[in-house]
Amino acid sequence: MKLSGASPIDSRAKKEATFIKNTQQLQEEFGMGITLLMSNQGAPWRSYENIFVEADISSDASGRQFAGIVDIQQGPTFITAGNFEDDFLQEDIQVKEGEALKQTLLMMITQIPDKIKEKTLLCKIDNQVLKTVLERKGTSANLKLNNIGKHFFWLQQLGDFHISRTYVPSADNRADIFTRQSSGLKAALNQDRFLELWNTWGPFQWDLMASAANVKRSPQGDRLNYFSRYFDCFTSGVDLFAQKLDHLSEVYCFPPIPIIGMVIKCLMKYKINCIMVLPAVNDTWVNWVSVYIKDVYVLSAPYDKTVFTVLTNQGKYISKKYPFPMLAVKLDFFASMCCSACFKELTFLHYYSHFFCIGYYSEHSRTDANHIAQKKNLLFGISS
Repeated sequence: MKLSGASPIDSRAKKEATFIKNTQQLQEEFGMGITLLMSNQGAPWRSYENIFVEADISSDASGRQFAGIVDIQQGPTFITAGNFEDDFLQEDIQVKEGEALKQTLLMMITQIPDKIKEKTLLCKIDNQVLKTVLERKGTSANLKLNNIGKHFFWLQQLGDFHISRTYVPSADNRADIFTRQSSGLKAALNQDRFLELWNTWGPFQWDLMASAANVKRSPQGDRLNYFSRYFDCFTSGVDLFAQKLDHLSEVYCFPPIPIIGMVIKCLMKYKINCIMVLPAVNDTWVNWVSVYIKDVYVLSAPYDKTVFTVLTNQGKYISKKYPFPMLAVKLDFFASMCCSACFKELTFLHYYSHFFCIGYYSEHSRTDANHIAQKKNLLFGISS
């Protein structure tokens, strides 16, 4: 009706004279009604109001992230969180809050279906608009929010549960903290530069540390398999360090800088060959990883703003500039001697280079001083 130009408060004559186009969206609405009548056989709604699930259920959203937390009494805590996908970033905050609750309900249906069946889920929400929409059985003048309201309806049908809601201030919303984590630790390599790695060292099957919104894709646009920090509907597992990795191959990984050492130890444990994005810095993990580096691809010079991006709290992508070179390294944990000497030269000397050259080279087992000098000259424009 809204799309036709009429409104519920118009006169009967105007409504009857208004043409409502039979759109695909309207056909879907009729289809939903028919499905509902067939599945319920015309019976009235069952009520679960007196059967509450013993759980603390909270959801929240910010400009760039959603989050939901479900804390089962005498049971585990389940968390879903992640960045919104690109086509969702410009939506109104009420729509994002609705998406956060939808993702939380999807997690419960997937992870604990038996615990919520025929129960009432008391959801804590810090957005009054969303609470009102739920009280209206999911209807809203905002078509995007109304569409999410339909998801709420069908999720309750699918999981055989009922949603109750209560308002809580943001300060008391346990999911709020998961929507305000540092964006600087979630920098992403631009897709075009990733495809350069694909053409050089690919193909890839796995992105070890990602989410549904930032997982790398094949040249055909298909998501790689990935492990996520928190639950989402597409992840192959939650928490990289809790997984058994010995079956993986064709692996790509861009770990947050503070936990690079942990990731390297994990890969060493399972002997998983990997293409990893690393900073050219002199850190403790350099000695562990240097003996396994087979090839190096220089991705960016210091302060290059064309290679990496980060999503701000306002939901906008901006350039991420690192004060040091960023590298892609090919790790081979079955190799006895690779280009470790070269990598050490690279990390110790990059602060003194004045002509940093973007380029690619392969190591073929030569580690003599003359060869290292040649590589230094290629990468930094300097000689020994």
